[in-house]
Amino acid sequence: MKKIIAILFVAIIIAIGVYQYAKRDPLLSMALGINNSEESSAAYREFVQALIDMEDLVATNPAASAEGYRHIMHLLESSLSHTFEEMPAYPEFKRVGTTTVKMLGDNPDAVYYRTAIDPNYRYRISGRMAGAKYFSVSVHDGPGNGYQPEKISRVISSDELNIDSEGNFAFDISTGADNDEVNTENFQISTDAVELLVRFYFEEPHYIASDVWRHVPLDIENLDGIAAPPAPTDASIAEAIRRTTRYFTGHIRLLNGPRGNNPLPAFVSIEPNTLPLPVKPGNMALANADAAYSQAPFVLQDHQALIMRGKMPEARTVSVVLWNAFLQSFDYRYRQTSLNREQLQLDDDGGFTIVIAHQDPGFKNWLDTEGRNFGFIYWRFLLPQDAVDEIKTEVVDFNDIDTYLPDP
Repeated sequence: MKKIIAILFVAIIIAIGVYQYAKRDPLLSMALGINNSEESSAAYREFVQALIDMEDLVATNPAASAEGYRHIMHLLESSLSHTFEEMPAYPEFKRVGTTTVKMLGDNPDAVYYRTAIDPNYRYRISGRMAGAKYFSVSVHDGPGNGYQPEKISRVISSDELNIDSEGNFAFDISTGADNDEVNTENFQISTDAVELLVRFYFEEPHYIASDVWRHVPLDIENLDGIAAPPAPTDASIAEAIRRTTRYFTGHIRLLNGPRGNNPLPAFVSIEPNTLPLPVKPGNMALANADAAYSQAPFVLQDHQALIMRGKMPEARTVSVVLWNAFLQSFDYRYRQTSLNREQLQLDDDGGFTIVIAHQDPGFKNWLDTEGRNFGFIYWRFLLPQDAVDEIKTEVVDFNDIDTYLPDP
């Protein structure tokens, strides 16, 4: 018996020694299943705390209610998809905004992609227009690594590209490209470039963003012949979690944090039911420098409707969409909450009349509020040839709506 006890004691001593050694040896630690994830664990706990902190920030939004949690969950899914496995040396375009992940003022008539880049590399972008009326790559400058971009430093559009008869295109970007060469397909970008936001705009009878049969191909390749990426480590996973946290909290603060002394963009109105003159946003980050915008809140009682009237300008595409307080589009998969020119019925004089109402007025140009008394109206005029005229608005009683509509 004493011999058995002695053997067990020696075995325990040996096991303790192996365990202590294994904790210092990553390979043996992994083989023995010992948890060697101190940095990842700390980063994960920081991420969980950020979720709690962002809940408090969203709860201060007067229009938050339960929809604020939907807003959080959509941004969480986007953050994990875009930044957790993000590696600028090995870029990959990922879709921004779908019917179930709505963020940053999504558009039913557009397909968006995003990727992070590193200005130390050269990249080749290739794809196909797939019927789009316009394609652009907005190059964003900033600190990168999950932080919010600061500005647009360059826009490369389909108008600058050699696109073949089937809609295919390919071009290179780098900090050293010669953009002055005639008909070149090499474009120079800023040495501070960290992110690409791609837009494909459509104008069709059905919403492109909810068409599961339509694929818009887009690829990006690092041209510098780098080796395969290394396997994940505790440190790299911890940094990936922290990068995701920065992306998530940055977007939450962008939409819900105080503006301080920063003025609203000229195309944004805070006066209910009154749209400002559409204007271009300049180099404002996340906006499209080629589009003129007009945004205003709508506030309607149950018995009211809002009439919008205007002249349709010469532009590449035109659309209007309804958003909630968190700049998420209303349900365009099963309702008509957005209209483009292919969907609009023009008046006899070439103008348009649109009704925003809680119920169908029996008029084709109806935007469905989903029964909401509050939301935002957002107009996009892509590449307008001239200044866009004011869009006039009028709140009326829904029971009298026929008197305000053009003759059928």
